[in-house]
Amino acid sequence: MKPTALIAAILLAGCATTAADLRERAPSATYPTARPATEIVRCLTDRIRSFGQPNVIADQTETTLTFVDKGAATLVFSISPGQVRVWRLHGLVRFERVARACV
Repeated sequence: MKPTALIAAILLAGCATTAADLRERAPSATYPTARPATEIVRCLTDRIRSFGQPNVIADQTETTLTFVDKGAATLVFSISPGQVRVWRLHGLVRFERVARACV
């Protein structure tokens, strides 16, 4: 395989990343919080639209906020009572300052 074809294959494989794929890894960060999930989600979605379209799924114990850009999950926040865990697609996704401000 030519080097350019190999690089293209690697880049295309990254486009299929889902929230479940990201959550199979260790979290990129974990923050303690006393704020309610709805308030955290509102703050995060207001501040970081640049990472893609936000998608929220909530149940009794956890709210998951995923940002999807061009079919790939770029950033996932798992908000549960007392903590927020964050996963990111790669190191270029800078979320720390906004996350600290919102949690």
